[in-house]
Amino acid sequence: MSERDRDARAARSEIERETVRRERAAESLADLLGDVAANEDMGDGLRSTWNVGRAWFSVNGDYERAHTVGTYVDDRRAGVDPVLVVYVDSKASEVDLMARREIYPARLATCGLRFSEVRFKLSRQRYLDRRADASRPVAAPKAARPLPELTAEEERRVDELCAGLPEQLRDSVSRAMRVSYQAQKQEHS
Repeated sequence: MSERDRDARAARSEIERETVRRERAAESLADLLGDVAANEDMGDGLRSTWNVGRAWFSVNGDYERAHTVGTYVDDRRAGVDPVLVVYVDSKASEVDLMARREIYPARLATCGLRFSEVRFKLSRQRYLDRRADASRPVAAPKAARPLPELTAEEERRVDELCAGLPEQLRDSVSRAMRVSYQAQKQEHS
């Protein structure tokens, strides 16, 4: 009997089976995207863009990572190593990074990537706006009024409905049901 079959047989409910399935299938997003980029059927453009972006962020420090908006490999010149174009978020960071542009090809060479030069360009405003929106903290929700208490009858009903559940699920499901009942009461009051 395989481990998968044992896990499926040990699960007593649909919720447990789903939890076991999700835990067994867990895979990091970076691993998944790395596998996609490494796929032989994938075009060289995506593979090189993905690998170069990862390499740029891995070989450079916090300053470069904080000010980089994107990267682009310009390989239009035949017979010459491509040019790496790095889009940055401000004119000041463009000037700072250009002053050190000689060290970046050497850093990238440690990852096996060869570039004839690294150029820095100020990113277009729409990309900067999109980046700012993504990094803006989400507003804290308004203070919610406390949920109303359940009646003895509602408490008893929740206990009855959860009585048949496995012990490890009973507490969390009953808490969720109580909160749901309380939210419904608040909504209809």
